[in-house]
Amino acid sequence: MEQLEEWQMDYSKYRQELQSELQKTSEGFVRIGYLLKLARDTAILQDSQYSNYLDFANGEFGLDKSTVSRFIRINDKYSEGGFSDKLLEQYQGFGYSKLALMLTIPDAVAEELTPQMSKADIQEIKEEIEEEKAISDVEHFEQNAEVIMNPPTESLLLQTITAIGKDFSRIYLSIFDGRADIKEIMMPVEPSTYVTRVPGKGKVILIAKSEGISLTEVRSEAKASATWEELAQSWKEIMIPAVSGKESWEKTYGESFPEEPKEEPKPEKDNKAAGVKEKVAPVQPKKPPKVNTPKKEKQPKKEPEKKVEEKTVPIEENQAKTASEKPDFDISQILENLENAAKLVKNLDFIQCRDLLADTITLLNELNEEGKKDDDTE
Repeated sequence: MEQLEEWQMDYSKYRQELQSELQKTSEGFVRIGYLLKLARDTAILQDSQYSNYLDFANGEFGLDKSTVSRFIRINDKYSEGGFSDKLLEQYQGFGYSKLALMLTIPDAVAEELTPQMSKADIQEIKEEIEEEKAISDVEHFEQNAEVIMNPPTESLLLQTITAIGKDFSRIYLSIFDGRADIKEIMMPVEPSTYVTRVPGKGKVILIAKSEGISLTEVRSEAKASATWEELAQSWKEIMIPAVSGKESWEKTYGESFPEEPKEEPKPEKDNKAAGVKEKVAPVQPKKPPKVNTPKKEKQPKKEPEKKVEEKTVPIEENQAKTASEKPDFDISQILENLENAAKLVKNLDFIQCRDLLADTITLLNELNEEGKKDDDTE
């Protein structure tokens, strides 16, 4: 109990101790790969019952071929010199799962990632890269022939900021209005990552860190860097003097301002109870999914089957009664709309929520009117 109280009284010591153990774990994975390489490349197994390193790893430790290969590849990529038991300094703190995931990411991009990124962040970057790589060079040329044959003279930074401004119009408005320092707007969490498509180049990954900006072209793996001052200047260049930020955006891109712009990264929230910060923004801010469902067609209410003993109703009376029947409203549609509206509020998508609630109110009013007609008839 005394030891437990000691940890509770000293958070910084506890955090340092945990960080140290995680560091040992990362280095352990690199060392495992190194030791497996020794079994593969030296005669260390000559006095054992195993003929090769794969049989040895499986027979002694239950490691299958794919796991052994992953350990060795981690050592190849992340150890000093590609063959040692020491983890390269820039990859310290990532942990095994992130390092394993980063094996499938081009070096040009992996070099810009940081231990602060979650596995989900890195997974999303990986998916963006795979999506771009799935487009063949021929398809890419056909889609961007004019720009490729007549490349723009602007820098990669300016082209990327132009694309980001269009994709994330709220960020454009915030910077135009000067609502906060540009670093606070573009880097609510560190690092903040943006993936956008630049005409003629394909997807470009911009990563914002305290020390500056890095840009990586996914197709060519070409890289560039910029200072925060250069980033601010690029934003100024794409903005056109206007009364409002929306007018400026419309003049810049020649389009009407979108009613539902993509969400910008959300700032960190202090978790006071734990003494740590939670990362609440995704790698690339995205618009919430459209959860509003189309209205279902109203189905006329079916006449219940008449029992044999019932009296026959005259045709004229039956027709009058059928005309006054109210349609069978799908109550589940109303409940579903309300549930989706709650989801939109959580995503801060108030515009779509308002429209969805308006549709729901219309349904309720129609239902109420039909109810009144039934009461009058009775």
